[in-house]
Amino acid sequence: LNPTPAQVASGNAASDYTGYGDKTAALEAAQSAASRAGAYKTAAQAGADQANLQDTQLSTLSSLADQLRQAVTNAVANNDGTTLMSSVQGIFDQAVQVLNSQDINGNYLFGGNNNATPPVTATTLSALDAAPSVASIFANGATPASVTIGDGQKVSVGVLASDAGTQLMQTIKDIVGYNGGSNGPISSALNSTQANFLSGEIQSATTASQSVN
Repeated sequence: LNPTPAQVASGNAASDYTGYGDKTAALEAAQSAASRAGAYKTAAQAGADQANLQDTQLSTLSSLADQLRQAVTNAVANNDGTTLMSSVQGIFDQAVQVLNSQDINGNYLFGGNNNATPPVTATTLSALDAAPSVASIFANGATPASVTIGDGQKVSVGVLASDAGTQLMQTIKDIVGYNGGSNGPISSALNSTQANFLSGEIQSATTASQSVN
């Protein structure tokens, strides 16, 4: 078919989809595909940003576990538990802040598919100590966050608070429970029973640090 004068003048086959005839469906499909590609690119970037935020927070969490290991090691090496429980308190407070951290949209980074709720519900040492289990203090979702990067393609970009923090919280809970139990409190001069218990917690804190990385 020969082009019309208007088509020659404008350089366009038509001024709207009607003029394209049976090419309309193909054009709409191409436009839809381009739109999806743009959305996927945006989603992929958002996923990368979240992964970077989590990585920073996880590095902090690993450092806190290592601080706990060092505090327990010092107590055993010096046979002196004077500052141990205050160190445990500070490490716990910071760990809760990390695991309950939020992104710029207010979503909890480690909440997974339940990112509207703080994933750690025990925000005091007494609440942690009273909890029936460490598992019971986590309210995160069952699956990590994910982003769609293509048609039918999803990539997991998240870590759950329970996966990152269980070992550290278990170590802290064990120490707090021991301190408040029949063999406590852990104070200045450690007795042999306390020293033996804390020696075991050194490995536990080491495992906590390694499990985050």
